Amino acid sequence: MLTKEQLHILKNQIDVLNLGQDYEAIAAQLNRTPMVVNPVSAPSVQRTYDIAELLALLQSTELTSVLDISTQVFVTWINTQLKQESFSARFSAINLLAALAKTATGTRTVLDSIGELVNRQDRSLLVALVLVLNASGIISANTKTVLVEYFGQTISDPMYEAQIPGKSLGESLGLPLLTAHDVQEADCCEE
Repeated sequence: MLTKEQLHILKNQIDVLNLGQDYEAIAAQLNRTPMVVNPVSAPSVQRTYDIAELLALLQSTELTSVLDISTQVFVTWINTQLKQESFSARFSAINLLAALAKTATGTRTVLDSIGELVNRQDRSLLVALVLVLNASGIISANTKTVLVEYFGQTISDPMYEAQIPGKSLGESLGLPLLTAHDVQEADCCEE
């Protein structure tokens, strides 16, 4: 319950002269939550990938090679990975195989499959793809490093709120949401 002392403290913090006995307006001012600086720093999130940016990171000869790539390059790497004892190696191979499976049929190209991985923002398979391209001599070690770094980039969370609601004047005194009735009751008892 709002006491007369609390009301006096709160009235000193707002311009009540213009509000008179408009208890609804006074309660609204006391309940108003100001925006304050968010005390939590903006977190980092994985950046999104773009096929045009990705292809721009390739040297022109590498880009030509990627555009002309045969699915046999991937089949060879996948077969090697499937023979590994490591679960993660086999898992990467199976996932890459599934992602590229449509390439072998129809009019889809390896670039279509790469585009699909980019659209899905599938970092792990994109990195696996980069490793295959490097191991196959299609891209250089320098390009591999650039691409792996590209897939590891983070940005400040775009959903981060720099300003957040703070405490209302009433809340700063530990009071619940105040009503016009609360203000009027405390005002009538004020001396």
